[in-house]
Amino acid sequence: MGQYGMQDAGIDTSSSRAVESWLSGTWLLANTILLLFHILIFILQHKLKLTHLLIGLLALTYLVMLLMSYYIRHTFSILLTFRETFFMGIMVFSGGYMITLLCRHRKQSQHLHSISLSAKASLEPRATQTSLLLMNFFMVISILETIITYSRIMLNDDPILYNIQIL
Repeated sequence: MGQYGMQDAGIDTSSSRAVESWLSGTWLLANTILLLFHILIFILQHKLKLTHLLIGLLALTYLVMLLMSYYIRHTFSILLTFRETFFMGIMVFSGGYMITLLCRHRKQSQHLHSISLSAKASLEPRATQTSLLLMNFFMVISILETIITYSRIMLNDDPILYNIQIL
């Protein structure tokens, strides 16, 4: 006798599991669309503020993440990693561009004035150092947050990592 006694009745359990899996995925998609439709109607009727919309979006994202399967969660985490890398690249590019502008301004002002550096001229290197310091600080914090988030996903929502991420 087969698993659940189904093979004796002429029913293939692997195909019935595939149909069941497909139906559950379709059910999940249909209910998600229905939920989004109800949320949209509620928003249009009540004219909510942007903060309420963002909180609702975060709650919906959390619920969808709970319903995702193992592979989809890992694919989603990989996409989040690419997104974080892209945003860090933009941050590095904009910081480098700002420093380039500061250095170019310094060279132009030295060329125009051609006098010895005064106390006010020392503000430009300080601005450059401050820009570099801020850029490095934000990059380190962003990298740490990404590592902790990815670790939480990989370690199945470890409560210790969750508390570290809240800090």
